[in-house]
Amino acid sequence: LFALLNIDLVLARFFLTFEDAQTYIVISLLGKGLFLLSQFGSSKITALFSDQKQSKSYLYRLIFFTFLFNWIGFVVFGLEGAQTIPALFGQKFATSIPYLSFYFFGLVCFAIADRLMTFHLAKKNFTFIIVSLAIMLLQIPLIVLHHENIGDFVRTFAYIGSTNLMLLIILQMNAMYNRI
Repeated sequence: LFALLNIDLVLARFFLTFEDAQTYIVISLLGKGLFLLSQFGSSKITALFSDQKQSKSYLYRLIFFTFLFNWIGFVVFGLEGAQTIPALFGQKFATSIPYLSFYFFGLVCFAIADRLMTFHLAKKNFTFIIVSLAIMLLQIPLIVLHHENIGDFVRTFAYIGSTNLMLLIILQMNAMYNRI
């Protein structure tokens, strides 16, 4: 997952100008740092409230806390980034503010999809991994086709994240295709 989440950084260096690539790397580092922090926090809080790690109730609690932590990050840094980014990091990061809402929305989707994938992977159900891998590999041709500016990169990341989440939710709801 993390190797695929970093493909966009390599492609940004090839397709964007040096300044845009630097801005995209700053957005990515901020976003993925918050992603890892929220994944860790939601795991620890869910472990406090659950006994059985293989039950559906554990999965739903884990998804709820993952969504809660990531939503807070999305609101603070994405929607209200114009106020929080300069206050926390200074004006140096002001060029990344217009793109943070799309990027953090994509990370919210990736975080929830990651929880679904890891839950089903622990149950030896590889359908979710295969579907998610296919969707994330779709990011490469989309970026190759749409790489005019940094906004295209960020929108592609958000589209891939939301598509991944939607397909995994459809799989989760449909038990017939839930096992390979």
